[in-house]
Amino acid sequence: MVKLAQDVWEIYGLKGNPFDVRALSLLQESLLPISKAFVGRTMDSKESMLITNILRNPGGACFVVEGEIGVGKTSFLNYHRFLWENEARDKLFTPCKEIGVALNWSLKDFLMAILDSLISKVVTLRNAKNIMKNSELLQEILMLSKVYFGKTLQIEGGVNGFHLGIGQNETVSVPDVSETRLLLYFREMVNQIKRLGYAGVFLHFDNMELLGKQGAPALRLFLENIRDTLQTSDVYFAFVGYRGFFSDIIAPLQRVRSIFFGYPINLAPLSQQEVVEAIEKRYQLLAKVPSFIRPVENDLIAYLYNIFGGKIRFIMDAMNTLIPNFPLPTPTTLKANIALELLGKMAQERIANLTKNERRLLEFAATKEAFTNKQLCQRFKMPAPNIARVLKNLQNLNLVYIGYSAGKYTYYKVNEEIRVIPRFSNTQRPDLAEKIMPSYAKALQTLTCVANHSFQAADYQHATQLPPSTCRRYLKMLVDQGKLQRLGQGRATIYKLA
Repeated sequence: MVKLAQDVWEIYGLKGNPFDVRALSLLQESLLPISKAFVGRTMDSKESMLITNILRNPGGACFVVEGEIGVGKTSFLNYHRFLWENEARDKLFTPCKEIGVALNWSLKDFLMAILDSLISKVVTLRNAKNIMKNSELLQEILMLSKVYFGKTLQIEGGVNGFHLGIGQNETVSVPDVSETRLLLYFREMVNQIKRLGYAGVFLHFDNMELLGKQGAPALRLFLENIRDTLQTSDVYFAFVGYRGFFSDIIAPLQRVRSIFFGYPINLAPLSQQEVVEAIEKRYQLLAKVPSFIRPVENDLIAYLYNIFGGKIRFIMDAMNTLIPNFPLPTPTTLKANIALELLGKMAQERIANLTKNERRLLEFAATKEAFTNKQLCQRFKMPAPNIARVLKNLQNLNLVYIGYSAGKYTYYKVNEEIRVIPRFSNTQRPDLAEKIMPSYAKALQTLTCVANHSFQAADYQHATQLPPSTCRRYLKMLVDQGKLQRLGQGRATIYKLA
């Protein structure tokens, strides 16, 4: 009988998924706490120095963190929220999770989401029962957080163990609360949090990049409506947005722009070395035993880095998709060329039912960082309405999405997992490994130095003038791919062409 188990990573000797694409957690008890797993953008980086200078100013602030989807904006903010709550001299109180904003939110919705987020953190504090017991305001906010306006709350011996002076099983009607009252709740709650020893509150708002693309006018109106709330003393409001969010959404709003920090904190992708380091650190944190098995070769990470422009979320998502789809009789490190071929096949399966025009348009678009309807018209000699219909269908299939607008043009992008398609078209793959693996191609080129005779590792290093570690890696790669035969052991090992 087939053994069914949910934890595929256990066979590698890991406690969990090293390629988890969720943002790193502020919770110390999580498998990948941000205090240990965060890599890159250290405190001497320009991004960290900028956010630190913003947060050093007493009294509160509003600012924007921008970057392409998948570069690690949420983890970056979570890291600084962790530092300011746990390691700063003047500590800032911050919720456990970021606040996701909805497009149709009113000011009431915004305030209620903040109050709910803050009270949810308060009840996790070590002395939460005493804090709640001595504050009627916090008790009221806790009740409000359990319901939505106009609904009722069934109280059974208290909420979360905090008895609020209400009889067991008593049904309480929660009245509609005005925006003014909610704003007073918020300001007073900030004051009570400061009395607990904090210098202020640090709030983190997500989803702005999605909202901006769905309805920029509605988002601008929302920001206008919450402007006064954003001036609450001792609160630091951080908004995460797409690249260009500040100039597209905030800059045109003179009143709103006046209360925001003058320009956004822009996050570029991590370097290739930092991405490899981040994944290696996850391996170490999740390892059950020192002899754990790495699921994939680092060469795969390097290649995916180039495909996805360094966006760590998509690099990890590709590997997260790959491993459960690759049946292994025994755990072993998946070879890069095999992994890439499988990724290509999975991508091809997603587009198997496309029309000829849809397919050729998508394969061309996957080679571009971004593209417009006009560019496709020029490339394929097709009328704009025909291209628009093809793009609409590809959007409905979640293969293409709107990236951004610039002037009168809308720029589209291909979903990141589809970007592997051009690397696997039949016209480009007489030898898959040689075509797609830069390091492997270099290893093959070095063979010309020693191709006419048998040789040892020292001969190979002398002929190529490469570092010993690189020589060892290339030789192993060539043996694994069947290009070389390895005879003997230790210093007596001899290599010759297969």
